[in-house]
Amino acid sequence: MMAKHVRELMRDLKQVLYNGTQDEIEYIVQNFDILVNKLFGGQNNMGTIQEEADAYEPKTTGNISELDKISTQIQLTDHEGTDKEGKPFNYKKFNVDGQDYRMPYSVLAALKIIREDMPNLQFFKVKKTGTGMNTSYQTIPVLK
Repeated sequence: MMAKHVRELMRDLKQVLYNGTQDEIEYIVQNFDILVNKLFGGQNNMGTIQEEADAYEPKTTGNISELDKISTQIQLTDHEGTDKEGKPFNYKKFNVDGQDYRMPYSVLAALKIIREDMPNLQFFKVKKTGTGMNTSYQTIPVLK
C-alpha cells in the first residue's frame, strides 16, 4: 500500500514542479513529510502480502514519448539487452521519478543538430510514430 502512495506522490510532485502554484507545491511538501514520517517514524512500515501484491508493478522501460518534456541534463546510463533472436544489443536509458526510459540513438542525433542552433536548449519532447522496426521519433525543442 505504501509503494502505491509513493508512486502517486512522485507523479503529483513531478506535475507540480513543472506547472504548479505555490499552494500546490506546499501541499505536496506537506504530504511528503507525512509519508516520510510513516516510512521512517519507527512504525512497522511493511504492508500485508495482499497490499504489496495489489500495489506491485513490474519494472518496465517506458517510451521516451510518454514524457511531456525531458531535461537535457538528465544522466544517461549504458545497458545491454537481447533481441527476439537472442542477439545482444547496446542501448542508453535514463530514469525519471523511478521509471526507466530508453533513449533512442536517433533522438540523440536529432538533439545534436538542434543544439547547433540552440546551444542553451534545456528541455525537449519526443513524438513517436509507427511500431517495431517502423518506429520513428521526432525531437521537438521545448522553450520555457
